Amino acid sequence: MKTKILIISVLGIVALLLSLTVWLGNRQKAEREIQAQKRENLPNFRFWDLDSAVFEKRNMQTGKNTVIVQFNSECDLCQNEAQFFVRNKEKFSNTQVLWVSDEKIANIRLFAEKYELVSMPHCQMLKSNGADFKDTFGISGVPQIFIYDTERRLLKHFKGETKIEAILKHIP
Repeated sequence: MKTKILIISVLGIVALLLSLTVWLGNRQKAEREIQAQKRENLPNFRFWDLDSAVFEKRNMQTGKNTVIVQFNSECDLCQNEAQFFVRNKEKFSNTQVLWVSDEKIANIRLFAEKYELVSMPHCQMLKSNGADFKDTFGISGVPQIFIYDTERRLLKHFKGETKIEAILKHIP
């Protein structure tokens, strides 16, 4: 009798754990889908340029594809990305590139100067406040690269270091 109760109890706990695992998995999947929908069309955002002036979606250049790079100046992968972009800057001549970090403006400026991002046409260095980027784009971690077309629709999202060829493949 005790063995039956023990078996039923164990099976009940296993069933409960499996149900909880499935529920959590479905919840996470739904959250990822919501976050992906957030960035499907370029969301409204509010960042600051290196002069501390507000930079919003409405300040962007029209008729250009847009690449948004979330970075951190101390991130090795981000430093590599900056070098890839600068070495191929002529291929971004009709693309607006926004580099966004939540670091101090002084650090962002040093990064831009060190990696010569200021030499890129249509390049804008921007500061976000804390969780602004995650709240706006639904994702965090560096580097993140978002490519939007001229109609501000998401063409591609990359996580982590990305070869320049992969990025250029999505820029007409």
